[in-house]
Amino acid sequence: MSKNKSLLHTYGEFYNLLESSQRQKQIENDFTNFSNLSLLALERFTWNNLPCSLTSEIIEREIQKGMAFFTYTQKYGFICMNCIATDWDIYNEPTRVKVIGRNYSQEFDVSEGVLIKDNAFNISSIFIVDKYTKLLNDFDITIQTNILQQRIPLLIPTTSNNKLTNEIILDKGGSAVPYLLIDKGQAEGFKEPIHTKIPFIVDDVQEAKLKIYKECLSKLGIGNANTEKKERLIEKEVESNEDEIGMQLEVYYKYRRNAVKQIRLKYPELNDIECLITKDIIRPLEKGE
Repeated sequence: MSKNKSLLHTYGEFYNLLESSQRQKQIENDFTNFSNLSLLALERFTWNNLPCSLTSEIIEREIQKGMAFFTYTQKYGFICMNCIATDWDIYNEPTRVKVIGRNYSQEFDVSEGVLIKDNAFNISSIFIVDKYTKLLNDFDITIQTNILQQRIPLLIPTTSNNKLTNEIILDKGGSAVPYLLIDKGQAEGFKEPIHTKIPFIVDDVQEAKLKIYKECLSKLGIGNANTEKKERLIEKEVESNEDEIGMQLEVYYKYRRNAVKQIRLKYPELNDIECLITKDIIRPLEKGE
C-alpha cells in the first residue's frame, strides 16, 4: 500500500469517528434553528381586542402557513384557521376555501368570512425559515466537526496486541481522549504519531453564520443592525438598513391591515380589533434604553 493511500485510509477512519456524532447534532440543529426563526417570525405582528376564542399567536401561526380564513361558526365561535383554495376566479384569487385543523375541516365560500393572506402569492413564511434553517445547519455542523477535529490532533499507529496497553498508558494523562489509535497495517510507512494539523476555523465560520442569520431576519422584516458592532455603522447605514427591513415587513403587514378592515366591516361587534407591528421589531431597543 502506498504512503498516500495509507494516509487516506487512516484519515477515513478518523472521519468515521465523527460521523455518528454529526448525525445526532444535525437533528438537534434542525430543531433549534427552525424553532428559533419560527418563533421570531411569529412575534412580528400583534393582534389586539380579539374574541375570546382566538389569540394573537393562533392567528399568526395560521396565517404564516400561507393564508388563513377568519369566520364565525356555531360550534366554535370565531375561528381563524389555515386554509387551502378549492375554487378560484379568473384572476386566480380563491373564491372557495377549505379550512384544516386538528380533527376539523370545513369548506366555506370566501364571502362567508375574511381571507387573510401572508403575502401576495400566499407563500408560507415557513419556506423562508426552512431555507435559512438548512444554511445555518451547515454552519453548525462545520463548527461542531471542526471542534471535534481539534480534540484528536494525533493518530497513533499500534497493533491489536498492544492496543489495550497503549490506551491504559495514554489515558493516564486524563479523561479526555486527544488521540485515535489505528492499526499499523492500515498506516503502512508511518512509524511515528501522525499530526492531523487541521486548522481551527470556528471563528470564521461563526462570522459567516451570523451574516446568514441576519440576512434571514431582514427577509422576515426583523431588525438586526444593532445586534453586533452597531457603533461602527454610520447613521445613514443604520437608517438604510431599517428602511429595507421596513419594506420587507410591509410585504406581510399590508395584507393583515387589509384583513382588519374587512373583519370590522363584516363583524361590527369586532370593531376594535387591530393588528399592529410589534414594538421595536424593526429597531430593537439597545441595552439600557
